[in-house]
Amino acid sequence: MTPAALPPFDKLKEQVEGLVANDEPLASIERMLDEAQLPAEQEAALWLLGWSMWARRTRSSGGRSSTARRRTRLALVPAPGRA
Repeated sequence: MTPAALPPFDKLKEQVEGLVANDEPLASIERMLDEAQLPAEQEAALWLLGWSMWARRTRSSGGRSSTARRRTRLALVPAPGRA
């Protein structure tokens, strides 16, 4: 099914999944859902999906997002000529 043919709930589900995949904070998911003006049950389901995916992602990375892990790794490499 093409994105244009998806029902609104399914489009928003894909947006939630994309936000989590891009290491966006939970506040981004909340803002997106607030703007969508969904029925309370649908909003709760999508928020719970985002929260559970986000929690799993941060738990598997030791509490930090993959972006934060990359930044930390890069910060530990000495600058050229300063070994």
